[in-house]
Parts: sequence; C-alpha cells; structure tokens
Amino acid sequence: MPGKAYAGTEPDGFVHHSEVLRFVVDYAAEIEAPMRTGVEVTGLSRDERSAAYHLETAHGPIRARNVVIATGPFQHPIVPGYSHAVPASICQVDATCYRNPQQLPPGAVLVVGSGNSGCQIADELLRSGRQVFLAVSRHSRVPRRYRGQDLIWWYEKLGRFDVTIDSFPNRRHPPSVILTGMDGGYDL
Repeated sequence: MPGKAYAGTEPDGFVHHSEVLRFVVDYAAEIEAPMRTGVEVTGLSRDERSAAYHLETAHGPIRARNVVIATGPFQHPIVPGYSHAVPASICQVDATCYRNPQQLPPGAVLVVGSGNSGCQIADELLRSGRQVFLAVSRHSRVPRRYRGQDLIWWYEKLGRFDVTIDSFPNRRHPPSVILTGMDGGYDL
C-alpha cells in the first residue's frame, strides 16, 4: 500500500486471509479512507462529464471518484449446456460446491478447468491418493518465483501493475500464476 510496507515475517509468503484483511483495515483507518464493507451493489455507472461513479446499493446511492471491485474474476461457474445429458450415476460438482476429496465417490476424477481453482482441486485430489485427469485449455503460465524473487516483486519493479489488459498482445489469455498456499505455497 502507498506509504505502508508489509511488516510481517514473510513478505513473499502466503499469509492467512485474516492477516491480509487486518492489514487492509488498519491501512484504511490510518489514511481515513471511507471504506464500506458488506454493502450489496446492484448497479454501477459512470458520469463521463464528472468522471464520477454512481453506485446503486441496498443502502442507497453512493457517488465515488474511484471504485475497487474485489470479487475475484470468476465467481460463477461456467457449466456447459450438455452437462444435463451426463448420466446421473456420474457425480458432477462445480468448484463453488467442492469442499474436499471425501465428498466425491471413490475412483478416478476428471477435473475440467486449469485455472487456480481447477489446479488446486486436482492437486488436493492427487495428494489424497486419487487418480486425477486434468482437462486444460489454452493459457500461459508464469512461475511464482524467478531468480530468487517473488513474481509480485518483479511485477512491481517492471511496472506490470500499471499496464492495462488492452495492452496485452493476447488479452483473452493473459499469463496467469497457478499456485497454492498449501504447505507454505508452491507453483502447481
């Protein structure tokens, strides 16, 4: 955060979400940011003349110069239309409903999707002793660490956080980091 470096014991480690939350809440309090949490936003538009955003919320309208949308990229599973044709004897579970290997019937597992969720689920199933098949699509991967530094360090030094998606040569499939926070964190 601007003016506040992370002061924990592992700056390149995988900290628990409660520690990240505490860091953000403390920072917001220090700079007196008008942060609101737990507010459902039902609409968002931008007034081009004033460059302000207008938010419709369950608690009334809000006007803001900046809006941070921090829900993650894929909060709703994409289930192919033909999934209803799969026999009922074959268990189908999307990533939002998956909890652990024990909830699945015994046997091999096909995981469709090679993003973070799919790879993390495949890794967990493999570690539990299951035979796992991972169906992948086209995408580029980058390692979490390079030449002794965390990828985030490199992104910051190279100005990667200042680049827009439109400037990527292949913006439909920008490079992604596929990793897990298990056992201290590692690339998948």
